[in-house]
Amino acid sequence: MNNKNKDKVLSFFLISIFCSFSFVAGISSGLESIGQNVKWPTEKTRTITSSFGYRDNPISNGRPQFHNGLDIGAPPGEKLIALESGKVVLAQFYGGYGFTVIIEGNKTKNRYLYGHVDENLLVKKDMEVNAGDVIAKVGKYNVSYSKNNPYKDSQGNPINGFTTGPHLHFSVIQNGKFIDPLIFLKSLN
Repeated sequence: MNNKNKDKVLSFFLISIFCSFSFVAGISSGLESIGQNVKWPTEKTRTITSSFGYRDNPISNGRPQFHNGLDIGAPPGEKLIALESGKVVLAQFYGGYGFTVIIEGNKTKNRYLYGHVDENLLVKKDMEVNAGDVIAKVGKYNVSYSKNNPYKDSQGNPINGFTTGPHLHFSVIQNGKFIDPLIFLKSLN
């Protein structure tokens, strides 16, 4: 093999390695990121439609019930952001929360629950995510698929968990207990 052909083979080899590395690096992250300095779980919307604590539950004829999270009214498709780098411990239909993603933070060991997300999940269980990654989107009210979903609207169509409309239900679980997400989010600022 002459030197010209050796150079071509070497160039091809180096380009192949670079492309393979770039492809694998792209797969390993695989998520869009808005940056690491994240202070809110939704990309744009800040409208709180239901706070943490006791409330008159609209689903149970207004009877007072404890609400373990913060509801943020947002349109379907709004991006939801990982607040802390960590591991996805759940990504599936999860009862009254509908389609749900739960992330356990690497540093704090807090668990962040994102409920009523879009049924086309962007992450999978055991996946590592970084703070600022887009991990899901706000889901629609009606869903097309959820195995054995008992939640239906007045016409019998399946809905995205225990909900009256599209929004993010966001919970923070610290040391096994639900804490007020608003106080937690204010501590990030």
